[in-house]
Amino acid sequence: DCASTNAGAYAVPPEVTGVAFTNRTTLSWDPAQLGAGSGTVADVLRGSADMRVGTGAEACLASGITGNSVVDATTPAPGTAFRYLVRGRNVCGLGTYGMASDGTPRTSMACP
Repeated sequence: DCASTNAGAYAVPPEVTGVAFTNRTTLSWDPAQLGAGSGTVADVLRGSADMRVGTGAEACLASGITGNSVVDATTPAPGTAFRYLVRGRNVCGLGTYGMASDGTPRTSMACP
């Protein structure tokens, strides 16, 4: 237990799974709290699909989400697409945005 005095966190959050759109504007994911404690929140990163994570124009779409979905009604410019990544965080630390194809962790400074 990484935070024995905090009942809401017991581990650094694992990689968030199940990230998918449930309709045209709602992005959902498996609850980040399952592997790390009820005090875990989620950060959602949006960037250009043709850019590596941590480069280009990225935005913190939402930070500190206590649920497992966020709405984004923004439409990308014609001929472009967005990519979305979700990570969990709690008092034990920051979870990961997953791994790049070369096996290195994806990192971004867009969300706190």
